[in-house]
Amino acid sequence: MKKILRVACFSALILLSSALASRAADRSAFGAPGTLGQAGVLTLYNQPEEEGPGFFSSLFDGWFDGQPKVNDNTLDAREFKLRIRELADQLLSAMPTAGLSGYIALPASFVNQDDFDDTSSFGRYIAEQLFHEFNQRGFPVWEYRYSGVLDVRPEGEFVLSRDLGAFSGKEGNVAFVTGTYFHEKDVTFVNARMIRGSDGLVLRTANLIIESNDVVDHFFVRSGSSRRLPTGTMSIVNYEAAKKPAATPKPAKLPPATPVDQGKDIH
Repeated sequence: MKKILRVACFSALILLSSALASRAADRSAFGAPGTLGQAGVLTLYNQPEEEGPGFFSSLFDGWFDGQPKVNDNTLDAREFKLRIRELADQLLSAMPTAGLSGYIALPASFVNQDDFDDTSSFGRYIAEQLFHEFNQRGFPVWEYRYSGVLDVRPEGEFVLSRDLGAFSGKEGNVAFVTGTYFHEKDVTFVNARMIRGSDGLVLRTANLIIESNDVVDHFFVRSGSSRRLPTGTMSIVNYEAAKKPAATPKPAKLPPATPVDQGKDIH
Protein backbone atom coordinates (compact mmCIF):
# COMPACT_ATOMS: atom_id res chain seq x y z
CA MET A 1 0.00 0.00 0.00
CA LYS A 2 2.80 2.41 0.92
CA LYS A 3 4.54 1.63 -2.37
CA ILE A 4 1.37 2.50 -4.32
CA LEU A 5 1.02 5.82 -2.47
CA ARG A 6 4.65 6.72 -3.16
CA VAL A 7 4.21 5.97 -6.87
CA ALA A 8 1.02 8.09 -7.01
CA CYS A 9 2.65 11.06 -5.26
CA PHE A 10 5.71 10.83 -7.49
CA SER A 11 3.52 10.80 -10.62
CA ALA A 12 1.57 13.83 -9.41
CA LEU A 13 4.80 15.76 -8.80
CA ILE A 14 6.02 14.94 -12.31
CA LEU A 15 2.77 16.20 -13.87
CA LEU A 16 2.86 19.39 -11.77
CA SER A 17 6.49 20.04 -12.71
CA SER A 18 5.62 19.60 -16.38
CA ALA A 19 2.76 22.08 -16.11
CA LEU A 20 5.01 24.66 -14.42
CA ALA A 21 7.74 24.18 -16.99
CA SER A 22 5.26 24.58 -19.85
CA ARG A 23 3.88 27.80 -18.36
CA ALA A 24 7.42 29.16 -17.87
CA ALA A 25 8.31 28.35 -21.47
CA ASP A 26 5.24 30.17 -22.73
CA ARG A 27 6.12 33.25 -20.68
CA SER A 28 9.71 33.19 -21.96
CA ALA A 29 8.61 32.97 -25.58
CA PHE A 30 5.78 35.47 -25.53
CA GLY A 31 6.60 37.66 -22.57
CA ALA A 32 4.49 38.90 -19.71
CA PRO A 33 1.33 40.87 -20.49
CA GLY A 34 2.17 44.22 -22.02
CA THR A 35 5.79 43.23 -22.96
CA LEU A 36 7.62 42.03 -26.07
CA GLY A 37 8.75 38.38 -25.69
CA GLN A 38 11.65 36.53 -27.29
CA ALA A 39 9.39 35.44 -30.12
CA GLY A 40 8.76 39.08 -30.99
CA VAL A 41 5.07 38.86 -30.10
CA LEU A 42 3.46 41.64 -28.08
CA THR A 43 1.32 40.04 -25.37
CA LEU A 44 -1.73 42.11 -24.40
CA TYR A 45 -3.70 42.01 -21.18
CA ASN A 46 -6.60 39.56 -21.21
CA GLN A 47 -5.45 38.15 -24.53
CA PRO A 48 -7.47 34.95 -25.22
CA GLU A 49 -5.57 31.74 -25.87
CA GLU A 50 -6.03 30.07 -29.21
CA GLU A 51 -6.26 26.60 -27.70
CA GLY A 52 -8.31 25.50 -24.74
CA PRO A 53 -6.53 25.00 -21.41
CA GLY A 54 -5.20 21.60 -20.48
CA PHE A 55 -6.22 19.64 -17.41
CA PHE A 56 -3.69 21.22 -15.06
CA SER A 57 -4.15 24.68 -16.55
CA SER A 58 -7.87 24.57 -15.79
CA LEU A 59 -7.32 22.95 -12.39
CA PHE A 60 -4.81 25.56 -11.22
CA ASP A 61 -6.11 28.47 -13.34
CA GLY A 62 -5.09 31.75 -11.71
CA TRP A 63 -2.65 30.18 -9.22
CA PHE A 64 0.45 30.79 -11.31
CA ASP A 65 -0.56 34.38 -12.19
CA GLY A 66 -1.26 35.36 -8.60
CA GLN A 67 -4.78 36.40 -9.69
CA PRO A 68 -7.49 34.06 -8.36
CA LYS A 69 -10.76 34.01 -10.22
CA VAL A 70 -13.34 36.59 -9.16
CA ASN A 71 -17.08 36.12 -9.44
CA ASP A 72 -18.62 38.08 -12.32
CA ASN A 73 -21.18 39.70 -10.02
CA THR A 74 -18.36 40.92 -7.78
CA LEU A 75 -16.67 42.56 -10.76
CA ASP A 76 -19.96 44.17 -11.81
CA ALA A 77 -20.51 45.48 -8.27
CA ARG A 78 -17.03 47.00 -8.18
CA GLU A 79 -17.60 48.59 -11.57
CA PHE A 80 -20.88 50.12 -10.36
CA LYS A 81 -19.13 51.54 -7.32
CA LEU A 82 -16.42 53.07 -9.51
CA ARG A 83 -19.04 54.68 -11.75
CA ILE A 84 -20.52 56.47 -8.73
CA ARG A 85 -17.01 57.58 -7.82
CA GLU A 86 -16.78 59.04 -11.32
CA LEU A 87 -20.04 60.87 -10.64
CA ALA A 88 -18.54 62.42 -7.51
CA ASP A 89 -15.41 63.40 -9.45
CA GLN A 90 -17.54 65.23 -11.99
CA LEU A 91 -19.37 67.09 -9.22
CA LEU A 92 -16.29 68.14 -7.27
CA SER A 93 -13.33 68.10 -9.66
CA ALA A 94 -14.64 69.64 -12.88
CA MET A 95 -14.32 73.22 -11.58
CA PRO A 96 -12.36 74.96 -8.82
CA THR A 97 -13.95 74.12 -5.46
CA ALA A 98 -13.59 77.67 -4.11
CA GLY A 99 -17.21 78.36 -4.97
CA LEU A 100 -18.30 75.46 -2.74
CA SER A 101 -16.37 76.61 0.31
CA GLY A 102 -18.50 76.59 3.45
CA TYR A 103 -21.25 74.38 2.04
CA ILE A 104 -22.50 71.18 3.71
CA ALA A 105 -23.63 68.38 1.41
CA LEU A 106 -26.88 66.49 1.95
CA PRO A 107 -27.05 63.53 -0.47
CA ALA A 108 -30.64 62.46 -1.17
CA SER A 109 -32.23 59.59 -3.07
CA PHE A 110 -32.08 59.83 -6.85
CA VAL A 111 -35.57 59.64 -8.32
CA ASN A 112 -37.30 58.29 -11.40
CA GLN A 113 -36.99 60.85 -14.19
CA ASP A 114 -40.64 60.37 -15.13
CA ASP A 115 -42.00 60.39 -11.56
CA PHE A 116 -40.30 62.50 -8.90
CA ASP A 117 -42.29 60.69 -6.19
CA ASP A 118 -40.76 57.34 -7.14
CA THR A 119 -37.32 55.98 -6.30
CA SER A 120 -35.71 52.54 -5.98
CA SER A 121 -32.80 50.74 -4.36
CA PHE A 122 -30.75 52.07 -7.28
CA GLY A 123 -31.55 55.69 -6.39
CA ARG A 124 -31.05 55.13 -2.67
CA TYR A 125 -27.71 53.39 -3.16
CA ILE A 126 -26.30 56.25 -5.24
CA ALA A 127 -27.10 58.64 -2.38
CA GLU A 128 -25.55 56.30 0.18
CA GLN A 129 -22.37 55.97 -1.85
CA LEU A 130 -22.13 59.76 -2.31
CA PHE A 131 -22.02 60.15 1.48
CA HIS A 132 -18.78 58.19 1.32
CA GLU A 133 -17.34 59.82 -1.79
CA PHE A 134 -17.88 63.38 -0.53
CA ASN A 135 -16.50 62.53 2.91
CA GLN A 136 -13.36 60.95 1.42
CA ARG A 137 -12.70 64.18 -0.49
CA GLY A 138 -12.92 66.25 2.69
CA PHE A 139 -16.30 67.78 1.80
CA PRO A 140 -18.55 68.19 4.90
CA VAL A 141 -21.57 65.88 4.80
CA TRP A 142 -24.56 66.05 7.12
CA GLU A 143 -26.38 62.87 8.14
CA TYR A 144 -29.84 64.40 8.36
CA ARG A 145 -31.46 61.04 9.19
CA TYR A 146 -29.73 60.97 12.57
CA SER A 147 -32.51 60.56 15.12
CA GLY A 148 -30.49 61.90 18.06
CA VAL A 149 -31.08 58.75 20.12
CA LEU A 150 -29.92 55.15 20.16
CA ASP A 151 -33.02 53.01 19.82
CA VAL A 152 -32.26 49.58 21.29
CA ARG A 153 -34.66 46.88 20.15
CA PRO A 154 -34.58 43.07 19.97
CA GLU A 155 -33.88 43.38 16.22
CA GLY A 156 -30.80 45.53 16.81
CA GLU A 157 -29.58 49.02 17.72
CA PHE A 158 -30.82 51.86 15.52
CA VAL A 159 -29.63 55.45 15.15
CA LEU A 160 -30.89 56.36 11.69
CA SER A 161 -34.55 57.01 10.93
CA ARG A 162 -36.66 58.06 7.96
CA ASP A 163 -39.54 59.16 10.19
CA LEU A 164 -38.16 62.61 11.01
CA GLY A 165 -40.42 64.56 8.69
CA ALA A 166 -39.52 67.25 6.14
CA PHE A 167 -36.36 69.32 6.32
CA SER A 168 -35.93 72.89 5.12
CA GLY A 169 -32.58 73.78 3.64
CA LYS A 170 -33.31 77.48 3.10
CA GLU A 171 -31.20 78.48 6.09
CA GLY A 172 -27.46 77.90 6.25
CA ASN A 173 -25.02 76.82 3.56
CA VAL A 174 -26.80 73.63 2.55
CA ALA A 175 -26.20 71.91 -0.80
CA PHE A 176 -28.53 69.06 -1.69
CA VAL A 177 -26.93 66.34 -3.83
CA THR A 178 -29.53 64.47 -5.82
CA GLY A 179 -30.59 63.69 -9.38
CA THR A 180 -32.68 61.57 -11.70
CA TYR A 181 -32.32 58.30 -13.56
CA PHE A 182 -34.00 56.72 -16.56
CA HIS A 183 -33.80 52.93 -16.69
CA GLU A 184 -33.91 51.15 -20.03
CA LYS A 185 -33.35 47.50 -20.87
CA ASP A 186 -29.62 47.78 -21.58
CA VAL A 187 -28.58 51.06 -19.92
CA THR A 188 -29.53 53.52 -17.20
CA PHE A 189 -29.07 57.26 -17.72
CA VAL A 190 -28.11 59.14 -14.56
CA ASN A 191 -28.09 62.93 -14.10
CA ALA A 192 -26.83 64.44 -10.84
CA ARG A 193 -26.74 67.98 -9.48
CA MET A 194 -25.75 69.97 -6.42
CA ILE A 195 -28.53 72.41 -5.51
CA ARG A 196 -28.14 75.37 -3.18
CA GLY A 197 -30.77 74.94 -0.50
CA SER A 198 -31.49 78.66 -0.03
CA ASP A 199 -32.80 79.32 -3.54
CA GLY A 200 -32.48 76.16 -5.69
CA LEU A 201 -29.52 77.41 -7.71
CA VAL A 202 -27.71 74.53 -9.40
CA LEU A 203 -24.06 74.64 -8.31
CA ARG A 204 -22.68 71.58 -10.13
CA THR A 205 -23.91 68.88 -12.51
CA ALA A 206 -22.77 65.43 -13.61
CA ASN A 207 -24.08 62.55 -15.70
CA LEU A 208 -23.40 58.89 -16.41
CA ILE A 209 -24.57 56.07 -18.63
CA ILE A 210 -24.45 52.79 -16.70
CA GLU A 211 -24.64 49.50 -18.57
CA SER A 212 -27.13 46.96 -17.30
CA ASN A 213 -25.99 43.72 -15.67
CA ASP A 214 -27.32 41.34 -13.04
CA VAL A 215 -26.20 43.57 -10.16
CA VAL A 216 -27.62 46.81 -11.55
CA ASP A 217 -30.88 45.17 -12.62
CA HIS A 218 -31.36 43.72 -9.14
CA PHE A 219 -31.45 47.25 -7.71
CA PHE A 220 -34.58 47.93 -9.74
CA VAL A 221 -36.39 44.84 -8.45
CA ARG A 222 -36.63 46.51 -5.05
CA SER A 223 -38.22 49.70 -6.23
CA GLY A 224 -40.55 52.37 -4.97
CA SER A 225 -44.31 52.29 -4.66
CA SER A 226 -45.12 52.94 -8.32
CA ARG A 227 -43.02 49.97 -9.43
CA ARG A 228 -44.35 47.40 -6.98
CA LEU A 229 -46.00 44.35 -8.44
CA PRO A 230 -49.81 44.52 -8.49
CA THR A 231 -51.59 42.63 -5.73
CA GLY A 232 -54.67 40.46 -5.91
CA THR A 233 -56.69 37.92 -3.95
CA MET A 234 -57.36 34.22 -4.40
CA SER A 235 -59.44 31.64 -2.59
CA ILE A 236 -57.93 28.58 -0.93
CA VAL A 237 -59.89 25.31 -1.05
CA ASN A 238 -59.27 21.79 0.19
CA TYR A 239 -57.41 19.76 -2.43
CA GLU A 240 -59.55 16.65 -2.03
CA ALA A 241 -62.72 18.72 -2.28
CA ALA A 242 -61.40 20.45 -5.40
CA LYS A 243 -60.88 17.07 -7.12
CA LYS A 244 -64.53 16.03 -6.71
CA PRO A 245 -66.79 16.92 -9.65
CA ALA A 246 -69.31 19.60 -8.98
CA ALA A 247 -72.74 18.26 -8.06
CA THR A 248 -75.38 18.49 -10.79
CA PRO A 249 -78.04 20.94 -9.67
CA LYS A 250 -81.53 19.51 -9.30
CA PRO A 251 -84.10 20.84 -11.82
CA ALA A 252 -86.47 23.38 -10.42
CA LYS A 253 -89.91 22.02 -9.46
CA LEU A 254 -92.50 23.35 -11.90
CA PRO A 255 -96.06 24.21 -10.88
CA PRO A 256 -98.79 21.75 -11.95
CA ALA A 257 -99.96 22.03 -15.57
CA THR A 258 -103.18 23.94 -16.25
CA PRO A 259 -105.85 22.78 -18.73
CA VAL A 260 -104.46 25.28 -21.22
CA ASP A 261 -101.02 23.73 -20.81
CA GLN A 262 -102.57 20.34 -21.47
CA GLY A 263 -104.20 21.55 -24.74
CA LYS A 264 -107.80 21.32 -23.53
CA ASP A 265 -110.42 23.71 -24.66
CA ILE A 266 -111.89 25.93 -22.04
CA HIS A 267 -115.68 26.44 -22.27
